[in-house]
Amino acid sequence: MDVSLVEAVNNAAANFKPDVSEFNEVYLTPKTCKVIDGVAVKEAPISMECKLDQIIKVGKGFMLLGEVLHFYIDDNVYLGDFKIDFQKLNPLARLAGNQYGELGNYFSMERTFDPNKVVESIKRKK
Repeated sequence: MDVSLVEAVNNAAANFKPDVSEFNEVYLTPKTCKVIDGVAVKEAPISMECKLDQIIKVGKGFMLLGEVLHFYIDDNVYLGDFKIDFQKLNPLARLAGNQYGELGNYFSMERTFDPNKVVESIKRKK
């Protein structure tokens, strides 16, 4: 999600009654997924469709592992070559409970290692 959706995302986290549509309550639009039987948030600039792979017990909780089956990335934030324009996306992080965070500083760094000591990059399918 991006920062513009923070209020809707926070409100959607409420424990609504089964007969209440979260989408209607928070003024978001459901869109049919392409691969899985489900819905995504139309206003979200990026969404992933996943399937559950494993549930692993960790202490008193669980860790869920999934496989991403499909990505939707809005053309306004996609730079091509598997890269996102983070300044246009303005991503939102849900930290815990009602706590959220924003990225604020963006910078690039060149790697300064001996290229003879690393494995050659794998070419991506396009």
